Amino acid sequence: MTIDLRNPVRGSRLTKTLKGTVLVAAVVAAGGALVSTADAAKARSQPCRQPGSTLVRSTKLVRLYDRPSEDAIVHYACSRTSNRRSEFGQTTISGTDPDHVYSATPVRFAGHYGANSSTDCISPKFFSDRRPSCETFVYSIDLRTGKTKYSARGSAVATSQEFQTFVNRVVLQTSGSVAWSADTATTHGSEVVQRNTEISRITATGLRLLASGDGLDSGSLALVGRALSWSRAGVRETTTLR
Repeated sequence: MTIDLRNPVRGSRLTKTLKGTVLVAAVVAAGGALVSTADAAKARSQPCRQPGSTLVRSTKLVRLYDRPSEDAIVHYACSRTSNRRSEFGQTTISGTDPDHVYSATPVRFAGHYGANSSTDCISPKFFSDRRPSCETFVYSIDLRTGKTKYSARGSAVATSQEFQTFVNRVVLQTSGSVAWSADTATTHGSEVVQRNTEISRITATGLRLLASGDGLDSGSLALVGRALSWSRAGVRETTTLR
């Protein structure tokens, strides 16, 4: 008996098999279409997003992403109004052995601005005493243009192998002005010979060291409205950040 595959006998096993095959193919095709449609919709809603990125935070004005590279995680933000991409440093992935070791503090947002600090250390493997040489900067970026608004070293003292800066907190005003606290350490070989804490700000009037010395709590820096404050020996000191 010869069966025409284009017109199989109704109710035959072949007919049922063909129907099942068509149904499975239809489901697979529909699933692929749904995935494709979802990817296309995501690309349209987040045009600034780079492939492989993970959404870290989202506000009405900006989205913050992390994107893995060869040996670091790149931190960047996308403005919802302009779709501009602004980079906020990167963090070296643990277990890698790059020539430069990077780190960055959490990104702060205020209005159309973002700010944080980033550190770039030349790997200690290049130095006989096995100590890195690092530079730390604090900066704010206009998310609408992707351009830096303000930028300054993390400490009033230039960093070197003998002087390290560790930015603790960064606060940001809606004008793009930024303030931060930093703990510093002066070393001789492997020994820390001096420690200090600094509170600084940078605005349209320039860079200013607001406080320095013993008793400062670098983790106490806070901004409420225009009031910028911190603690020294348990007592609050206040100025303004416009």
